[in-house]
Amino acid sequence: MNALIGRLQNGFAGLQSREKRFLLGGALILLLTLTYVLLLPLVEKQRQFNDRHEKLSLQLSWLQDQAAVVSELTNSCTGTDTDVVPQRDAIIRLVRRNQLILGNLTQKMQGYSLSFTSSDANSIMRMAYQVACEGLFITRLKIAASDESGSPFAGTMEITGLD
Repeated sequence: MNALIGRLQNGFAGLQSREKRFLLGGALILLLTLTYVLLLPLVEKQRQFNDRHEKLSLQLSWLQDQAAVVSELTNSCTGTDTDVVPQRDAIIRLVRRNQLILGNLTQKMQGYSLSFTSSDANSIMRMAYQVACEGLFITRLKIAASDESGSPFAGTMEITGLD
């Protein structure tokens, strides 16, 4: 290795000053290019980290702003035990509680299907909410204007239990 360095020094010493400057300028350009090539990926990665940090900081600040909204998202379900009453009885009780007129209630493979009429659309929506509070899942709800003169609203609902 020392022999190689000695040969390079002897060769460099034998060059004219113009050739020495040319070689030193080329070595300087090579060093700058090598530095640029080595530092470019590091700078790019740092920029990506800074962008990601800024993006995550914005998301965190948005989440902190939403904390007050999330705390208000509570429901008024009483948390009663849903396993105490059979599903069919719970559905009938809810129909009566909301003063709906039950047309029919049939058990299907996945749950129950019922049809009903009511004089008030709000009582139908209240029943749908109470069905959800009972731990049941409404797969289909249809409310329409009724043909009957006594009940302006008719509806059908398909209900399954949550597993």
